Formats: sequence, structure tokens, C-alpha cells
Amino acid sequence: MAYVISGVIARRETLATAVGLAVVELRAGMALAPLARSFWEERGVASLPLIDAMERGAEVGEEFWRVAELFAQLSRLSPVAYVEAEFWAGEGTQASVVWREGVSHGRALYAPNAISLALEEIGVQALGSDAFDALDLGRHRSVEAWLPPQDR
Repeated sequence: MAYVISGVIARRETLATAVGLAVVELRAGMALAPLARSFWEERGVASLPLIDAMERGAEVGEEFWRVAELFAQLSRLSPVAYVEAEFWAGEGTQASVVWREGVSHGRALYAPNAISLALEEIGVQALGSDAFDALDLGRHRSVEAWLPPQDR
């Protein structure tokens, strides 16, 4: 069974200011703005842009960083993490980028626990096994399943 996620995670009140993004409440005062394939296509960027770049052995394209300027702006209110994961039959990849006060590290992190590391960096405390589980990010298996029906 597949698992795919692409989205921005931040404090609920931070994402509430993001015009045009659907926002889903998570645990611990956090929220997720799921970014479906259509979001990326409308902006001329491959869906799962970090994983796509990694698989091609390339740097993340300028197109991603242009879109990510929104994430940088949001991070002026509180730290923001952009996260991606794609798994099939237990095999897959995670990637993340964190912004704080309008600035990112400038590089994507690719690691088996990239999402939990990013979440910890923005203030999510691990409960049980890790920060991923603390926010219950395994609740849905696709980006579209996170979106409200009117945004699918």
C-alpha cells in the first residue's frame, strides 16, 4: 500500500494566515496545508519536488524555491516545515526543509526520519516513537485524503 504526503506544517495560527491553502488541524496546536499534485502543476513544479530532484541526482530547482517563498514568509510568524514522503511496500523516501524567521537552511534534508527531524526543529515534541506519530501524520495515505472534499 502506498503512502504519500506533501505539505507545509506549522502552528495552527500561522497557517490560518495562508491565503489560498486548505488547512487541516493536527495535534499539539499544529496544522497541515496539504499540497496536492494540482498545487504544484499550477506552478510548473513537479509534485514531490524534493524527492523528484533527489531521484534525478539534481539540486532542487529554482521553481521550487520560488514557490517556497510563501513558506519563508509564513515562517516570520513561526517556524515552518515543508515535508514530503513517498512509500510503497515499505520502501521509500522522506525529505524536508525548515524555515525560521524567513530563512531556510537552503538545502533539503533527505533521510529516513527527515519529517520527524523537521517537526522537532519547529517545536513538535515526540510522543511515543517520534514527532511524525505525535501529529498522527499516518492518519491518511495520500495528499488528497487530507484535503477537505471541496478542495480535492
